[in-house]
Amino acid sequence: MQAGPYKPMKFEDLTEVYREEKSKNLLSEVRSDLYPAMSSLLVSLRAEYDRFLSKDPDSIMCEGANQRRKKANRLAREIVSLRMLKISSMALRAASGAQSVTDVLTPEEKTYYAVILDASNAHMSSIDRMTGQVKYEIRPIDAPQEVMAPVPKAPEPPQTLKDVPVFDDRPDDFFDGEEEEIISSPREPVQEEEEREEPDRVLIRILEDLPVFAGPDRDYDLKREDLVTMPKSMSDALISRSRAVLVRPSP
Repeated sequence: MQAGPYKPMKFEDLTEVYREEKSKNLLSEVRSDLYPAMSSLLVSLRAEYDRFLSKDPDSIMCEGANQRRKKANRLAREIVSLRMLKISSMALRAASGAQSVTDVLTPEEKTYYAVILDASNAHMSSIDRMTGQVKYEIRPIDAPQEVMAPVPKAPEPPQTLKDVPVFDDRPDDFFDGEEEEIISSPREPVQEEEEREEPDRVLIRILEDLPVFAGPDRDYDLKREDLVTMPKSMSDALISRSRAVLVRPSP
């Protein structure tokens, strides 16, 4: 991870990285601080949504911030997934003897690449080891040697009844006048948010001039009598406040 301050990433920058990665078979060249920049963007979008949520959870600005936050999370995860697949392919080709250029990898991705390459090299030689073509595993001189733990000696069987250990056969819920303290560590439920965008989009007519607000794909600057198509969850917020009406297409 790059140390020190870096240029903040904008939502538009994230969408551009996604388009580049999606359209190319090879890794696209990205900023070296891609991962901390994406993380910082997601944190800021979450903070922006929380501000709108505390002021007016039913407002169109709040819904727009929520849609943008969800889309940014989805795009960031897809960028990581796409690049992981390409990095894995690079490592497999390198294990087969191909030359790989790692300059386009971020520091985090270089670590991932090295792990995949080591595992691929080891797996490539598995058949040779099984057939005896490779008899010895060559290790670097400085590689740490495995230290075998001593095998514990089995206890000798008792010779007389006096040597047999006495076990307490009291039930588990029996205590000598003292209540057992059970310390439990409650596991917090994992909250997985639905990151998929709402597919439904509807056409509405605006009834009054509205302030500019952000949506998942664009900023909206809407005036009275404008016709606009937007996600249903956002249009519902406007319709419920009598700021827009649903336009039903003629059959």
